[in-house]
Amino acid sequence: MNLIKIIAACGIAIMTLAACQTTQESMKESGATQLDKAQVAALYTDHTVPWASGKGASYHAPDGSYKWKSNGGDTGAGTWHVNDAGSVCIDVAFWGGENCWEVWDSSGTIVVIDSSGKKQNKSDGTKGNVL
Repeated sequence: MNLIKIIAACGIAIMTLAACQTTQESMKESGATQLDKAQVAALYTDHTVPWASGKGASYHAPDGSYKWKSNGGDTGAGTWHVNDAGSVCIDVAFWGGENCWEVWDSSGTIVVIDSSGKKQNKSDGTKGNVL
């Protein structure tokens, strides 16, 4: 009887570990590829990008400055850059400092992944500042 309990416990442990796969591992398994620094810079530089939430947009200037505007009319500014790993990073004091997102191509759909592993489809950007 103890052997059956041990086998059952091992089976549950194996299934639990399989469920602990990271978002990045799941993306790789699906054939997605993480974009490099140059690719990410091309997507964001001199582009206004709607927020995935639909509640505003951000402009990523070529000089590294960053501006945002919510649909409610609030505005703000900070800086942005793409780090060597290819993550787009935004530094806005009002939002608590720097946050970075990995950028992936999943069968032609651009996906961003935050530091907690949450993924969202990236909205298409518009060339220039159209805030």
